[in-house]
Amino acid sequence: MGDNFDVKVYADPVFGTPIFHTIAGESMCPAEEGTVARQKMQISAKTSSITDIPDGQPAVFEITLSNLSPLSECSKLKFLPSDSSNPFGLVLKAFGRDFDGKIFDCLAYDAQTVNVEVWRGPGQCFPV
Repeated sequence: MGDNFDVKVYADPVFGTPIFHTIAGESMCPAEEGTVARQKMQISAKTSSITDIPDGQPAVFEITLSNLSPLSECSKLKFLPSDSSNPFGLVLKAFGRDFDGKIFDCLAYDAQTVNVEVWRGPGQCFPV
């Protein structure tokens, strides 16, 4: 929905069936070859590593979710932690609660900053 295509239609010389050649357009999910991708998202962190965190305090990561759509459209974004990347049971908090993910139904053509707190979990702790 919302995709636009400019195509040339040719007749196959052998079978007479139509052949479509994309000249230009806008598409997504996934973007079609020869068109402008309507969606472009970026995730970045102000810092990727924080050290010397006092006991009982979280590491706070400032995460920026950016919608860089070349067409200035809003986009649906699922911002979810990956259990496979958290083998030691760190506790994540964001938006004032335990963080198990958030869906932005229409992330505007803009950036959204999210502070994610990372707390030591009940699992292993490593000496400094």
